[in-house]
Formats: sequence, structure tokens, C-alpha cells
Amino acid sequence: MGTRVLSLWLPYFATDRVGRDHRGSASALRHLPQAICNGEDQLVALCPRAERAGLRPGMASRTAVQQVPGLRLHSVDRARDQAFLDHVLSWCEHYTPFATVDRSFPDGKGAAFWLDIGNSAHLAGGEPSLLAKLLGKFKREGIKARAAIADHPGTAWAACRFGGEEQSILPTNAARVALAPMPMGALRLESNHCKAIESAGLDRIEHLYALPRRSLSTRFGDHVATRLDQALGLVDEPIATDMPRPAQQAQLIFAEPMTSPDMLPSLIERLVRQLSVGLEAAGLGARRLTMALFRVDNSAITCSVGTSRPSRDVGELTALIGDRFDGIDLGFGLDRVILDAVEIEPLLPETIRWQGLGTAIDTPRPDLAKRHHLRALNNVGNDNGHLHGEGWQPGGESAAKNQPLPPFLTPGRHDTPLLPVAGASSAALALTSEAINAPAIRETVPSPLRLLRQPEPIEAIASLPGEPPVLFRWRQRLHKVVSARGPETVAPDWWLCPEADGLTSSPAERGRHSRRHAGLRNYFAVEDSEGSRFWLFKDGAGNEAEGPLPRWFLHGIFG
Repeated sequence: MGTRVLSLWLPYFATDRVGRDHRGSASALRHLPQAICNGEDQLVALCPRAERAGLRPGMASRTAVQQVPGLRLHSVDRARDQAFLDHVLSWCEHYTPFATVDRSFPDGKGAAFWLDIGNSAHLAGGEPSLLAKLLGKFKREGIKARAAIADHPGTAWAACRFGGEEQSILPTNAARVALAPMPMGALRLESNHCKAIESAGLDRIEHLYALPRRSLSTRFGDHVATRLDQALGLVDEPIATDMPRPAQQAQLIFAEPMTSPDMLPSLIERLVRQLSVGLEAAGLGARRLTMALFRVDNSAITCSVGTSRPSRDVGELTALIGDRFDGIDLGFGLDRVILDAVEIEPLLPETIRWQGLGTAIDTPRPDLAKRHHLRALNNVGNDNGHLHGEGWQPGGESAAKNQPLPPFLTPGRHDTPLLPVAGASSAALALTSEAINAPAIRETVPSPLRLLRQPEPIEAIASLPGEPPVLFRWRQRLHKVVSARGPETVAPDWWLCPEADGLTSSPAERGRHSRRHAGLRNYFAVEDSEGSRFWLFKDGAGNEAEGPLPRWFLHGIFG
């Protein structure tokens, strides 16, 4: 279907807004003439009764009161006018998402709107049905409105104001015939342009059809020729909305009306999850959300919720929105639901749930120097686990509560060396010698900001045993290590393996010694060429030449 534009005009927008705000007043007062005056005590808007009484915009309010006894004056309220303008726009957006305020002729009276209904009129039963429903809404609200539908914005604008009827629908390709008898004001021209054209004996638009565009522009200006071509559809005039659109949006459209209120919680959760994906990809969090439920009877229910800080937590936002729709009446059912994040802010790294790394926890790793035992290194995400014997076994912490800290966890001791990566030259890394020698990680090895619930295996290549890896692959992505610190060795409880204190000579003792070393973990803090920092460990610290190759794991991320 081609482009079809609906031009909506509210000629008494300001006074109708005042009358709507005072619907609870006495009926005698509502039928009095109304006028809006500015700070200079001049009339800027009038109701139909005031116009019939002879008042005109620009008159002094004192003169107007003397001329029309009983005239009710109201001060200009820009905030309430803008709020009502947004409210009317939301009515229009129920029929098409391409609705905007018409500012093509700023000197016009009242307020106007454009609606591009070329692909949405059939959803309302056709153009006549859509026009009847829209104007019926304004009539019930006590707002005078005029509307016209045509192929082009300029044609619809002219038919809406000069067509002689409150509502009109022009057939396709009828712009030239419809505009012919209309005055020059129908081209959205200023009054001085209209007077100049009419002084030349051209009082109707059809008189301009035979004039060459060059002579028309030379005599009356390019603006006149442009407006004529726009009204005839010879020059494209796209409708571009200048209203701020939601930064992030999620919506669901139902093939059949959704009538069960029991499905509403799961529906809200699905929308929040869909919205959260977009927020996470952009590194943002929502501060204010607006949810709209559209019923099949053309009514809508909306609510807004706000948060004290940016968030994209699915559980929190779902609960926050769900409380607002508790016990709601769905009527004959819903055909569409939209969730908008109307206010967003960057979500700082320390508040990000590390979903992209496969962990469900969002708690920073505790300060290890304050713990009584090194088993805390593997206690994140499992409050009942600690190092025991040959592996990580569940248990309490009473057995190790009073044990001293190992040297590398003792506060104030900073003896972990910084190891340059073997085989990495300054040319390959494109770094200066100062940058290579300077520690990329702080002097003391910090605790990672995030730990994975379970360490994930990685493919790593180290130049020599006991050194950090030069390259490692994690989740199908290759990382090139440029600096590293470590190792920090985490061993099982020494008192559980007393035979390891002496020399092992028998095969049985060597077997026990091998099992003891199976619990060792050598941790390295490494930084890759992109500036990302990771916490890696090598499982086992035996002689790699005499046994199986060690396995490497990634256990945490530094930010």
C-alpha cells in the first residue's frame, strides 16, 4: 500500500485543555467564554465562544474583559500543555507507531499532528473506521478536532483546514483536483506571502498550476514553489518524528488474544529478559521502565516504575513491574505488550552480574588476608567446601580455624616476583622497555573481582615448566599473554600428608607423593595483549618430564 497521511488539527487545543482540567467545575462556569493570556496580559488562545464574541489573539486582557463580560482568563501553562500534547500523541500512537507533532507551520492556531497510516489503517477496519474512532475519542473528551487523509502531508494539511468538513478522505491521486479551489493559505504560506500572491490576481491554488516554476520562484520566492510541489506530491516530504524514542524496547504481539491473568507474570519475565539482553549488550542499566498492555478493544493500560540505581537484574525488575499489574482486568484479552526502558545509565563493572562468563553469582571475592585458612581460595560459591586430603571435599572449617596464614597470604609480605613471558619480544608486543618492565598488575597480587563457580579448563602453552603460559585459549578465543605474576602455590593440608616431609624412596611412597601433588595449584595473575586480566592455575606441581602434562584452568577475572 502507498503512503497515506492523516493530518489531525486541534484548533482550540489550549482552551480545550483548560476545559478538560475543569470538568468537575459547575456547569454554568464551563459554558462561559474562555481565553488564555500570557505574561504581558495579551490573549494568545480563545475558545469558540470567545471568538464569536469578537475577541482576537493579541488583544489586551483588560480590554477583552470589558468587551465580553463573564470572560474567564487563564494564564499560560506550558508544562500542562506539553503534558497534554504528549497525552494526545499517545492516543495517536495507538493507531500507528509513526505519529508525531506537526510543526511544519508554527504560526498555525492550536496543535496539529501527523499520522502515517499507510500500513496500519487496515488494523482499525480501514480509513473511515480509523478516522471515526480517532475523532470519536476527541469528541468524548470534549476536544474539537478536524482530520483529513490524503496521499501527501501537504494535501492532507490543506484538506483538514480548508476542506469545509470536520473529516474528509481524499482518494488516491486526487491532490491536484482537491487543492484547486482552495486559497493560498492552504499551502502553509505566511500571511505576507499570501497577500503578495493575491495582489497579483492569483487567489486560488489552481491559478499557480500554469505558471512555470522558475518564474514563480523568481517573483514570489522559492518557498512558494516548494510548498506547491509538496502539496501536489512532486517533492517528497517525509514525516520524521522528533519525539525521543525509547533507548531499549521489548515487545510481544499475540496471534490470539491473551486472556488469562495467570500468564501475566511469565509474560512480564519474558519481556524483561528480552530487554535485559539488549541492555547487557550495550553495557547499560535501566533507571525507569514503562510497560503498556494493549487490549483488543483499543484500550491500553500503562505503568511506570523506577529504580534507585541502574539495573538489568531480571528477578528484581520482574518483581517491580509485576506488583503494578497485580489483579489487573484484561478485558477481552491483550493483543500486544510493550516494555520500554525510557531512562538508562551506564552500568558500572562492579555491579555487573557476570552472566557472560557462565557464573550465576554476583558477589565479589572476599579479602583472602582476613580468612583463617587458605581453603578460602576454593570456597567461593560453595560455603561448605574446603581442601581435604587428596582433593576438594565438603566439610566444616573447625579443623583449620586456628591455622596460621601461609607466607604469600600474610599481610604486608610482597615477595611474589613479576615474571616476563618467555619468548615475547618488545617488537612482537609493540611495547617500550619501560612498559615491559613496569608491572601491569599492582605490586601485590590482588584478589580477582569475580570468580567462576567452577574453574574452567583452558588450552595453554608455556615455554618452560613452572612459568606462566605464553598463549591460552578460553571459550574458543585465543589470548596472548604480555605480563604475569606468580606462581602462588596452594597446597592441601600439610598435616594430612606427613610422609611428604621426608624423602620418598619406595613405590608406595612415591604413589602417595604423586597423589599429594595432585592437589597442588600454582596460580598466576596474567594480562593479555588487549588489557584483560585473568587468574589462572596449573593443576599439579610434580616433575612434568616424568609424568602427565599439567592441566590449566581459568578461575577468575580481574575486571
